[in-house]
Amino acid sequence: MRRHTPHAPWTLCLALVAALSVPAMAADHSQPGHLQASGTGEVVLAPSEATITARLWEQTAFAKADAKHPDELKPDAMFKARQKVLARASKVILALEGMDIASRHIDAGSLHIGHTQTHDRLANGTHQRMIAIRVERPIKITLHDLEQVPAVLDILTGQGVNHLGGVDYRIRDMEAAHREALAMAIDHARLEAEVMAAGLDLDIGRVVSVSRGNKPNVAPNQPYTSMRESHMASAGQAPEYRPGEITVTAQANVTWEVTAK
Repeated sequence: MRRHTPHAPWTLCLALVAALSVPAMAADHSQPGHLQASGTGEVVLAPSEATITARLWEQTAFAKADAKHPDELKPDAMFKARQKVLARASKVILALEGMDIASRHIDAGSLHIGHTQTHDRLANGTHQRMIAIRVERPIKITLHDLEQVPAVLDILTGQGVNHLGGVDYRIRDMEAAHREALAMAIDHARLEAEVMAAGLDLDIGRVVSVSRGNKPNVAPNQPYTSMRESHMASAGQAPEYRPGEITVTAQANVTWEVTAK
């Protein structure tokens, strides 16, 4: 869905800045002055793709840290954790591919290996450093069919992922949206300049300079999950997911030559 905000300032709620600089023309009315106007363009779009991130990990049991190699565990413990997380990731990938999600849209990242530690208090009052190794694998799924979002989330939770990063909704062709918003900003700046020139009895000439006021801004959408999700899940119904809308804005500053009529 694509919705444009009209150019009229009383409906756009745009941030407008306009400045007029006209040198004295008493000696020569043909001497050009400068008129500057700024405008803002806004494009509101429905998301066209979604990214879902998740992480799987396996952690070894805590073991005493070796005094000579304090951050190492026996290789077989790390190997078993690695094999477990790879097997779990394979099940997730196969389940996703079973939904006809293309392999190129499933990014199973490299393994990350780290350690965590704790300290056990011994009977003599001292503390024994204990460490465990965690082997982790991230997964990212890109969906161009937003209707698949609930089913993908069901698969990830059903496969027992350790962390679910949520859903990130985006516009697939963001550059096109930026260009569209910028073109609207330039049109609006021109409209403002024409209104000011008419009020001051001036003719607008060539463009002296033009610049983008700021980097196009993408307002974060607010993905919606029904507050009744827990009740629906317990009743065997699928929860509701609503991606909302994404707003892209851009600003333009334009300066024209003007002459007295």
